Amino acid sequence: MLDIINFQANEIYDEINNEGLTPESAIDRIRVKTDYFDQNDKLQIQKVLMEKYHKSYDDHLKECKADDPRECQTSRWNIPFLHILNKDIAQLEYDIAATIPENSDFSKEEQDNTKQRINEILEELQHLKTGQEIIWTDLMNEMNEMKEMFYLNKKSWRQLLTGKLIEMVGAGVISETVSKNIVESLNPITDKLLE
Repeated sequence: MLDIINFQANEIYDEINNEGLTPESAIDRIRVKTDYFDQNDKLQIQKVLMEKYHKSYDDHLKECKADDPRECQTSRWNIPFLHILNKDIAQLEYDIAATIPENSDFSKEEQDNTKQRINEILEELQHLKTGQEIIWTDLMNEMNEMKEMFYLNKKSWRQLLTGKLIEMVGAGVISETVSKNIVESLNPITDKLLE
């Protein structure tokens, strides 16, 4: 069976890299190439691209000799590109969330608060990723997936989050400490979900 998400993401990635596009042109290319996909597929393609470019840029930063990112051509390309792509992803996630079925247990405010806290956790972990032994992309993907699960009832959503964290600890993706920090960070929100 053809995996259209990865196929399309790889096609776009290769085109951007082979054609030497500006960050803005690369974003336009992504938008055009994913325009005929539904929102969920478009989101997944953009997330795969974000992961690929994050990994590539992280690898570059390990070798980069520039003291100032403005002195590095790779940084001058990746910083605006990743910023714009991240904004596109956030907008798609918002648009998808706005189409949550009316029978969802989550209010719009609960969805927004939970997504905001997950984003804050991911930002905090982003700063720790080089010093901690976590596989950033796996954790990022799992946490971003939780932002798309508001169609579940609140109890099931919380159980799914807990299960994902336990699975990541068991697989060695994250440490028990990181898992506990995530749960503690989300506790005020998840406790409200069960009220």
